[in-house]
Amino acid sequence: MAYFKIEYWSSKKIGVIAANKHFWMFLDLTIGEPVETALEEGEEDGYKNFTPTFQKSTKTYTAETGLMGENSIDAVHRMKYYDDKWITLQTGEVVEMLNVKTSVEYPFDNKCFGIVRIEFDIDETIVITGC
Repeated sequence: MAYFKIEYWSSKKIGVIAANKHFWMFLDLTIGEPVETALEEGEEDGYKNFTPTFQKSTKTYTAETGLMGENSIDAVHRMKYYDDKWITLQTGEVVEMLNVKTSVEYPFDNKCFGIVRIEFDIDETIVITGC
């Protein structure tokens, strides 16, 4: 695990939180290998030859925290509702987090502590049209 800086903010009000509030946190994360998904559309001729007209490839990453308290879990979980979400990688590169999804695993019955799984895309999407 290593520490990553995550920042998020929104130009609109999120629940009782006023607009334009900027939040950041340092999380001890394990980030797994990316999963690449591909979408391809096109036309097939009479000889079953496929000619693509649109191709899109996206990489999705999954990060997992260590054991966290309830307030930290809430902060990470609510991040997905904000317009802008950014993560600073260990290289120092800052990239936007897209399509963020979160889930929580509670290893204890009292649900005061949990492990958060964060799934997100980064802007490595490749789109080819009119192939």
